[in-house]
Amino acid sequence: MKLVFLTVWLAFFFGLETKVYGFAQNHWVVDEQLSFSPNLIKALKQKYPLIKSNQNLTLILQSLAQNQPLSELYAVFDPPSSVWKIMGTKARLVKDIEIHSRARLIRQPLYATLQNDIGLVDSEETKARVHQAAIKHLQRKGYREAGVRVVTEPDGDGVLYNIYVDEGDPCILKRIDIGFVVPRDISLDLEVGDVCDMEEIERSVEDFEASLKDLGYTQLKLRMDALKYDPDRDAATLTINGTLGQRIRYEIVDENKLFLIDDLFADEELTRVDPTIIGPDAMAAELARRYRQRGFLDAVVTGPTVKQEKQDLFVYLFKVNPGRQYFIKEVKFEGVSVFKEDELNDILGLKSFWQTSIPANLEDVQQGITALKGRYQQLGYWETKIRDPGMGQRDKETGSVRILIQVEEGRQVKLEKITVSGQKRVSQEEIIGVLDADPGEPLDRAQLLNWQQAVKSLYVSKGYLYADADLKLTTTSNRKTVFLTIEVKVNEGPLVYVGQVSVKGLAKTLEKVVRRELLFHEGDWYNPQVISKSRQNLSSLGIFRSVQIVPVDRGAFDQKQPVIDLVVEVQETKAGVVAFGPGWSLNKGWNYGAEASYSNIGGEGRLASIRGSFSEEKDQYAIGNKTLVGRKIGAGYTEPYLLDKPIDVRTKAHQKAEWSGELWGIRFGGEVEFVHKLREIVDPAQVSIFYSQEIARTEGRSIKEDQLLASNVRIGSVGLRLNYDHRDQPTFPLRGFLFDQEFAWARYELGGDLRYFRWDTNFANYFAITDQLVLALGIGVQSYDSVGRKGEALDVLPPSERLFSGGSETVRGYESRSLGPVVKSPVYVYNKLTGTCDVNTTYSTLFGSTRTTLKVELRRKITDDIAITAFSDNGNVFLSGEQLNQFSKAYEEPVAVPENVPDDAACRALGLTNQVQENFPYRLSDLLTNPRTIMNKHFFSYGAALSWLLPVGSLNLSYGLPWKQPRDALCSAEGSQCLVRHKRTGHWITRGEWYLNVGARF
Repeated sequence: MKLVFLTVWLAFFFGLETKVYGFAQNHWVVDEQLSFSPNLIKALKQKYPLIKSNQNLTLILQSLAQNQPLSELYAVFDPPSSVWKIMGTKARLVKDIEIHSRARLIRQPLYATLQNDIGLVDSEETKARVHQAAIKHLQRKGYREAGVRVVTEPDGDGVLYNIYVDEGDPCILKRIDIGFVVPRDISLDLEVGDVCDMEEIERSVEDFEASLKDLGYTQLKLRMDALKYDPDRDAATLTINGTLGQRIRYEIVDENKLFLIDDLFADEELTRVDPTIIGPDAMAAELARRYRQRGFLDAVVTGPTVKQEKQDLFVYLFKVNPGRQYFIKEVKFEGVSVFKEDELNDILGLKSFWQTSIPANLEDVQQGITALKGRYQQLGYWETKIRDPGMGQRDKETGSVRILIQVEEGRQVKLEKITVSGQKRVSQEEIIGVLDADPGEPLDRAQLLNWQQAVKSLYVSKGYLYADADLKLTTTSNRKTVFLTIEVKVNEGPLVYVGQVSVKGLAKTLEKVVRRELLFHEGDWYNPQVISKSRQNLSSLGIFRSVQIVPVDRGAFDQKQPVIDLVVEVQETKAGVVAFGPGWSLNKGWNYGAEASYSNIGGEGRLASIRGSFSEEKDQYAIGNKTLVGRKIGAGYTEPYLLDKPIDVRTKAHQKAEWSGELWGIRFGGEVEFVHKLREIVDPAQVSIFYSQEIARTEGRSIKEDQLLASNVRIGSVGLRLNYDHRDQPTFPLRGFLFDQEFAWARYELGGDLRYFRWDTNFANYFAITDQLVLALGIGVQSYDSVGRKGEALDVLPPSERLFSGGSETVRGYESRSLGPVVKSPVYVYNKLTGTCDVNTTYSTLFGSTRTTLKVELRRKITDDIAITAFSDNGNVFLSGEQLNQFSKAYEEPVAVPENVPDDAACRALGLTNQVQENFPYRLSDLLTNPRTIMNKHFFSYGAALSWLLPVGSLNLSYGLPWKQPRDALCSAEGSQCLVRHKRTGHWITRGEWYLNVGARF
């Protein structure tokens, strides 16, 4: 092998040593050990099939050097084969950095400072930079004499940087000098003896300056001199110089004493104004403008006059003569043929101004005219001119203003046709479809500004990042209409591919955890949406506090490179979480909860958690001489990517004791679930199958257990779940939908004594009216079918599985679990006076086997953290015909006479039985075919809610009022037989229910 005559050093590429030997017009190959991206080699082969000049060879080497960390790259000519062989040596990368320090508080902040160097090429320059950065960080933290050693050790195909820190003694503040008199009640949050931590010192000085400005020292000039360090004593002196200046306050006197000042200005606008920024003249002009906004069109502002109240406080006094307040009396339009008068008033925001005596605000009139021009533009009237109405016609005697708005509409622009040229990879129909305009329709001028970007975005989504489109417009016209032809000229450019993908910033997490969440791979075409979704996938793991996916070469897009190497940059978060907190509920009383979890076991994203809560359950009745404590205890474990397949395994175990309003429900159980995310089909959907085993018991008074047909049960079931969350955001969704579906089959063969088929569907849709206002619709339907009981005479669904309605998650305005069918039960009472048996009646809620819930909400976002909601709910729960028959059979026998009632033949002769009342069954198909079903068989409510928007969802405080409830035959025949499900006493506004919930998905 022979080396040929030329060597070129390319030292400007990342400090890379690059050599070129020789020159010839021949083929070229790359050493396979360098493992460059095949797409990169293919792209370079297409661009430089032969080496025809030294410049060709240099450009090839430069392109390769930019796409892989190398310590050396050179070309060698092989005469026997007449081929250039490009060879080199891979660079070792910094795999991780480990901090060795006696001071525990130093390690994490220093690691955070240095972690950006993880993933860089190991070199003397990198070591020097890490060393210098560590020294600089420690000195800013007050360790002025700290020493640092950087020691490397092999770590697989890279190196580990060990940072050994000798902290020494920290610098101490021995003196703090302030070069002016500090006002009383203000102090610097630093003391002699504090460590010379520059970050804390700078923060304290900033807070000190803000406190002085709050006192009115708006002309304050503050300067912090550098610390004067004494190395012999390892101490420093902090010096703060400057001047306070004068305190200045603005004051306004309204000569008419209209008391508008509080409305016109907030307190801080008058007390915290910096006169060097807002001078007296500007303040006077702003004051006059705000009066004119209230209709005082002739307001006169005089001043300011300056008076000294204290030695360092000066007051600038303005006097205002507002004059008469004007109101808009009439608005007339001339030259308008497109809009009706009501439409014009709506567009301008002036509707009924003269009827409601709203002050004349001419700024609002100007904004309305701008809105009217925009509406004309939307309808294709590009030439529309609207004359400025000025101040309008004013009548000083009546204080009224008449406004005349003159419009020259001009001709309407309509689209004639669209032609497309230059496209190869995308069809003409698809491009025209993106433009979203039909020939013969009026053309919105603003559309033209968006179309070019829309075509480009279409190509970008298909991997043509450098595509461009030009729009050429030609017109023909007549007296009334301009016909526009749009010619779209497309320059597609090359299809851009993803090159090598590297991962940077991992400390404990294994690299495969990151790579398996990526939806793109080397050789795929570059799709920004897929890359963005991959970033979301990584963020949703909960083990990274920040995630970025960026090109290795930040100038790759500007250089229009055909292959883009990417780096996934992550920063890990704390894996362990422990939380505890008390709470209070209107229904349950006091409750306490605790949680502990670890989200990255073994660095593979495994999650283990345990949660527990205890509640008062204040509405329970005593069972014998005892009461119980509500409790929920659960533990879970998630094994992601079982056997490196895209299937997560989730195991759960729980123990619950909860008061249902009639009985205690006590449950023990566990579940194993296999989850697969449907990324290749309908991302972000996921589907799962599960197996569940549970034991459910009831506890309560025996008479209640008899009335509700309560019994213990063991349930073994398998099922299928589907979830599709297509909301634009979880906190305050504006668009999209949420769909949950579950099917469950309980069978005797699965280890239980209950059989059923259960299905559960929940759907929510969101429609954005504005960016702050959204209409939300929610539907929930659940049902049990084919119920069977092993070893039981009747196939009755046990209380633990029955569905309930009423409360925050179903129909707000009614007490929790209060709706649905009831059992009417006779109660025998012995009358000592007459020696006879009297009969009373009690009602207990049975719950049901089918439930329907419909919700409508109008949500308004007030701030980034607060939203208000107006809602209307309706729904019901009922027993199916099959289940009603089972209950009727169970209630055929007369109710037994209690032992405490004397043996009275009259009681037995009554033969009274339990009876099911107020069951309102229907077929679910009736909801679509007969809307009257909803009105006749649902409970309705309405109300309002206040929400605090949190990262986990929202904290909702809502108040619901009952509106309408269905009636059965007994209730319709005699009003006294109606069961009222809500509060009956007090004013109607007090008959509702308060609810508080966190993170509700709807």
